[in-house]
Amino acid sequence: MKILKILFLGIVLVVFNLTYLAAANLPDTLLVKASGAEPGGVLTLTIDMRIHSTGTGGFLNLFGGIPNGIAQTAHGELASGTTAPTDAGGWWYQWTAFGTTLKTLATTTLIRMDDAEDGSNKLLTSTLLGVNIDFLATAGLISSKSGEVLKVSFNVPADMPEGTYTLTPDPVGNLIFKYPVDQGTFTDLPVVIVDPIVVAVIPDNNQLALVATQGAASGKSVNVAVKIANRDTVGSGSFTVDYPGGTLTLKGVTAGARAGGATFGYTIADVTTALAAAGDKRATVTFTGGTIPTGGSGELCSLSYDVASVGAGSTASIMLASVALNDQTGTGLSDIVQPSASTEETALSFFFGDTLSLGVMQGMRTLGQETAGIAKIMNGKLYVPVILKNASPVASLRFYVQEDPVDKIGILSLDANPVANISRATGWWFTTADSGSYVQVIGLANTTTDVIAAGNGALFELVYDIDITPVPAEGEGVDIDLMLKGVEVIDDQGTSLGVEKIDGVATIDHRVPTAGEGISQGASLPKAFALSQNHPNPFNPSTTINYQIPDETGNVAFTLNVYDIRGRLVKTLDRGMKSPGYYSSFWDGTDNNGSQVSSGVYFYRFTSSAYNATRKMILLK
Repeated sequence: MKILKILFLGIVLVVFNLTYLAAANLPDTLLVKASGAEPGGVLTLTIDMRIHSTGTGGFLNLFGGIPNGIAQTAHGELASGTTAPTDAGGWWYQWTAFGTTLKTLATTTLIRMDDAEDGSNKLLTSTLLGVNIDFLATAGLISSKSGEVLKVSFNVPADMPEGTYTLTPDPVGNLIFKYPVDQGTFTDLPVVIVDPIVVAVIPDNNQLALVATQGAASGKSVNVAVKIANRDTVGSGSFTVDYPGGTLTLKGVTAGARAGGATFGYTIADVTTALAAAGDKRATVTFTGGTIPTGGSGELCSLSYDVASVGAGSTASIMLASVALNDQTGTGLSDIVQPSASTEETALSFFFGDTLSLGVMQGMRTLGQETAGIAKIMNGKLYVPVILKNASPVASLRFYVQEDPVDKIGILSLDANPVANISRATGWWFTTADSGSYVQVIGLANTTTDVIAAGNGALFELVYDIDITPVPAEGEGVDIDLMLKGVEVIDDQGTSLGVEKIDGVATIDHRVPTAGEGISQGASLPKAFALSQNHPNPFNPSTTINYQIPDETGNVAFTLNVYDIRGRLVKTLDRGMKSPGYYSSFWDGTDNNGSQVSSGVYFYRFTSSAYNATRKMILLK
């Protein structure tokens, strides 16, 4: 019996010692957990202390990266039962849970916000010293040595740019102190885990949506973005997509900007529902191992399809059929919006057989005998008809015209009045940009009654200045290839049409005027202000904005700013005083704090005493 008791006691001691050693080997940890917040809402940082060392007497927690805009006014500690401040940029703190007991008994507590050395962000310091944490736990005055200690709250300004703001722990500013304080700190530094701050319009539910990133053309390929907007943190999930297998072939799935590190896979099977057409396919896409924090719409992944060669008038639809989303433990989330065939965000339609062409033909022209569809040279300018064949009404279009060969670049440049002889696009708004080797053209119907009706014919003529020396002799000419790129045509329902593009060749011949006429726009100072459409647009990750200041104005004080769709300042791209000339600014999709902004519609505005202009651009991630 004694032997059994000794053995039992020995087992208990071994188990106790193993447990003790395991606990002793665990590192002390400081966690900073950030809640998501909408612009105009309240953001909360929760500091959580998990102590495994013995003889502990407090902590020091220091991290930076807090945006200046949300930490403008300090209100100090918020007493229990007191109404929280409501001023934009105001911040305050509260000791919570067992942090309340620690604060009451501690000899030193300090919560302070300071400017970073370069002034680009704020540093938050939290200090609690001189309290015998082990005694409190042993005496039952606190339930454990781990838990929530402190909450720091911020009133996020309504004009705060949406985005993810990274918080960075100071490498030597996070310590666990011994008790009493004069014993110093533990040799091993604590593990510090800090969540990023996410400022975004938080949805009321969890949902996916389909977005066509380009038009679908017969015999080409098309990418379809799958976007996620989630109220809850997502760790894994799946969704199904139906599409016509005879027209579209799924070739791959690529993780998007909001995939949160998830890996993707897919399987394909026949659709067997009663309403399915022969050849319809269903792709089941799964993703696992991610951490997708609460946030507004962003790209979860992209589906890449090959398009079969189909005839004019053919159509194809891609539909999101079902969605399942889980948290990081694999538990299914509630409030998932299931797709519906009648919802624009879950069903995409593509139309094939429409064409956009440049009406230029190779060969000599005889002055006065130009015909429709043949480029005209008049008064030192080249007129290029832009011709659209469309089966459905068109509300907007965008395209680039690239010049080739390289040694001929510079002969053509957009005229100061680049769009002329508008016919089928009456009532449209146009903007153009000339980068030297290519030009960009964007057109929009001003009202719903201005859409381009189904038909076939010239929309307008694109006008180039010609600068060529020497002027070709009669019977000779210089051929310049004009190639359509990045064609996007949108119908009156917002659907991207699959448009075939037909390039052309312009022949510059003896009708070019003599020296001193038809000077290239790039060879002299501008004659008027202009703010060009950014290119590329939509863009990811960066875009270029060109603008010009005319000769007659002289030096001009100006600003060039980017605003979000709510009119909030996002980024100042350029400002100051500039002389007449041509200028370019570059935007990399970051705000004035250097943080990446979310996908969406943005506006850039040139402001001066002599000229003001605003253009729209789209960032797609």
